[in-house]
Amino acid sequence: MLIFSYLERLSAKTPASRASSSILTIMSAETRGDGTTRNLAREFKRAYLSSYNLAQTGLWATVLALTLSALFSNVHDYGGVWAAAGPAAKLAVAGAWLELVHVALGLAGGSVSSAFWQNFGRTFVLFAIVDSFQTPRTVAWLPALLVAWSCGELVRYPFYLMGSNAPPALVWLRYSAFLLLYPVGMASEVALLFLTLTEAREAVAREDKFCLRLPGKGASWRILNFYYFLLFGLLVLYPFAIPYMYSYMLRQRRKRLNVTGREDAITRMSGAAKLPAEMVSSSKKSRKAD
Repeated sequence: MLIFSYLERLSAKTPASRASSSILTIMSAETRGDGTTRNLAREFKRAYLSSYNLAQTGLWATVLALTLSALFSNVHDYGGVWAAAGPAAKLAVAGAWLELVHVALGLAGGSVSSAFWQNFGRTFVLFAIVDSFQTPRTVAWLPALLVAWSCGELVRYPFYLMGSNAPPALVWLRYSAFLLLYPVGMASEVALLFLTLTEAREAVAREDKFCLRLPGKGASWRILNFYYFLLFGLLVLYPFAIPYMYSYMLRQRRKRLNVTGREDAITRMSGAAKLPAEMVSSSKKSRKAD
């Protein structure tokens, strides 16, 4: 791939980046087809991705455990949920940006655009809304959001970790759990964003958060609360983004489980849903050959 060659040449320009150059050489060897290092590159990629997926699984398991523990210890104190699970959730969401790098470098499959928008939405909600304002930490939408995210990722990352050895139930969950978890997560995001609008508007008067004073004197309109307009703009965009992401995942589900709109997903578990995608595609090819 061209990006490997470019990064390799770029890293070779400075002595301080020789170590990273050797890593890029190993990672790009499989793409170039070098026979001497191809196996090494494959093992390096497998070890790296396995370590990454295992780390993300552990982080999201921690988020879920801390969220439920804080929630059940004091049902009405949602602020305790963020204090307990917030640091782990921020670390997990920040680490998810590496997936964009994985797709761009060809280390993993997927869509760069869908990975970007999903990570952008989660990062914005977690860092720019929940972590920046008090209101989102005091409502029930926050634990609902963290539970939905955690359950989804505790299916996705183990599925990536096990690959073609994933059991049938995990394969089905990977492409079916979002049917429930995605609406809960999206509803929670929209609710938290909407509830933050009032507090963001009040920041204009206090001039203490996300405000920019324009040149001039006196008039209150010269204080531009750009963050409030950003929140409002994102709130308008959500109705367009949600169908796009949901339809993309539905297409992936039909493709991987071989489920049509007229068939029930649960009954399909006894058929193609039991097979990993690679096995399903290979079986189709063998039938065509016959």
